Amino acid sequence: MIRLKWISLLCLAIAPISLAEDVFVKQATVIVRDGKGSAYDEIGKARKGDKLQLVGREGPWLKVRIAGREGYVYETAVADSKPGEDLGAGLSKMLGANSGASSQSDAAAGKGFGEALKWADSKRLSRAGLQRMYAIRKSVSGKEWEAFAQEGNVGPGQK
Repeated sequence: MIRLKWISLLCLAIAPISLAEDVFVKQATVIVRDGKGSAYDEIGKARKGDKLQLVGREGPWLKVRIAGREGYVYETAVADSKPGEDLGAGLSKMLGANSGASSQSDAAAGKGFGEALKWADSKRLSRAGLQRMYAIRKSVSGKEWEAFAQEGNVGPGQK
């Protein structure tokens, strides 16, 4: 009877480890954030081909472990296999998997600020307004944004 208890405890201890799934970064760089969205603080970065341990799935967001910390990346930023090893990727593209603007990751959307600065420079416009907007955006924490979205009934899934 005691042996059965020890075996059960051992199985419970090993189960989470053996069920861990790895995913691989498929973008040049992915920012791992403290929460689900670009309003959250950056806790780490991963490069194309880097392996991340998948901890959980929350809608289109994946909770991953990087350098001993847990954070979130958007599902389109990673793949089940290393870049170059996924033989089914071409078929997925032909069939239209992951198409459309809604599949854009926060990392891709975040590139807009740099592009906006380049555009302003090319038109010889002041960067001041853009920099003020960016400073305001950075002053709002992820938790504050979540509270605002909840109170204001805005954001994904709200009507």
